[in-house]
Amino acid sequence: MTNPHANTESTILTTLPGFENGMYEHVLSNFSNVSGNAYKVAHILEDNVHTDEYEVKDSKYLSAMDIVDEESTKTCCFTKGYGRFAKGTGSVLQQLTENKEILRYFTPTEISRLMCFPKDLKFPSNVKRTDLYKALGNSVNVFVISLLVKFMYIQNCE
Repeated sequence: MTNPHANTESTILTTLPGFENGMYEHVLSNFSNVSGNAYKVAHILEDNVHTDEYEVKDSKYLSAMDIVDEESTKTCCFTKGYGRFAKGTGSVLQQLTENKEILRYFTPTEISRLMCFPKDLKFPSNVKRTDLYKALGNSVNVFVISLLVKFMYIQNCE
């Protein structure tokens, strides 16, 4: 038996808060690679990051950090303590810059991309980086939530 509401799934999702103005189409077109190969970290990286601003300076907890590179397909969960605490708050990026290998924190924009927010999302310039990390650390992945809503809607329609 086919779902009589199958054609209305996108209509329902586009009427939910946060899905207006083409957000549903954005999510599906940019992050619908669920059954295929996982995206690499390189997919969400910003160009021209001032690495000195984001470089991991304290190597005391290096053994406890989750270190990823541009080819990685997984990162640890980012928490509100990211950038302030070293252990258990999110992954750090190993990157080669100017013939020097460094570890750096992900930028707030990069984390928002990992959370499937639109690539053109801009943060207010007067908000501190630590506050952006706090907000993103308390966030949820937009794509995952859209799939859950879709799943719940389909289950209720059958």
